[in-house]
Amino acid sequence: MRIKKTFSPTIARHTRAGAYLGIGTTCLELPQESPRPILSRSRMESNAWLRRNAATMVGDVLSLGSRDDADGEGGFYRRYFSRAGSYTTSDLLGEADLVLDIRDMSTVPDNRYNGIFCSGVLEHVDDFHRALSEITRILAPAGTLLLGLPMRQAIHDAPGDFWRFTRFAVEYLLRDRYTVGEIAEIDKDPVTDFPAAYWVKAMKKVVQGSWFDKLTTNGPSSGFE
Repeated sequence: MRIKKTFSPTIARHTRAGAYLGIGTTCLELPQESPRPILSRSRMESNAWLRRNAATMVGDVLSLGSRDDADGEGGFYRRYFSRAGSYTTSDLLGEADLVLDIRDMSTVPDNRYNGIFCSGVLEHVDDFHRALSEITRILAPAGTLLLGLPMRQAIHDAPGDFWRFTRFAVEYLLRDRYTVGEIAEIDKDPVTDFPAAYWVKAMKKVVQGSWFDKLTTNGPSSGFE
C-alpha cells in the first residue's frame, strides 16, 4: 500500500485507478482489481425490472435512444433480451446500428419490430406525441413495448429535458392503441409517494379485421408472462 498526497476532501471517492480513503489531505490508495460502479436505487430497481421483462421478448427487438447500450452496471442491455431473434440499437447520433429521429422513422416499415425498448427518451423529445405515434406504427400488432418514463427524476441533459409523466398520463397516452400489462413504480419516495420513474409493459392492440387478426385463429400472443 502506498501513500498519495492529494487535495481530495475527507470523504471516500472512487476512480478508475483505485479506491481512496480520505484522511485529511492524505489518502491511502488501495489497489482494485476492476472499477465497480456505484449504483443508485433507481438504477438497481430499473435494471432488475427490465431483466425480468426483456427475457420474455421474442422476435426482432429495436432499442430507441440506445447511446452505447450500457446498462450502468458494466454490462449491456442487449444481453437482457436473451430470447430475441435480433436486437438493433438506434440513436439520433453516435455509433448505433441505426441512425433514427424518433419523431420521423419513415425509413422503418410499418409493423417492422416485434418488440420496442425505449427508456429515458420521450422526456427529451419536443413532440413526444409524434414520437409515440411513430413507435406504434413500426411495432407489430401484439408486439411488446417496454417504455421507461421519468416522474421524480432530476433534470438531466439540460436544456433538452422537457417532460415528466404521471401514471395517469401513461394510461391516457396508451389507452387507444395498447393493452397495458404493468406499470411499475421505480424508487418510490416514502414521503411524497412519488416514484423516480415508471416502467411500462404494454401490448399493441390488434385491430379487428386486420391482416394480423385474420391470420391469428386463437388470438394473438401478448408476450406477457
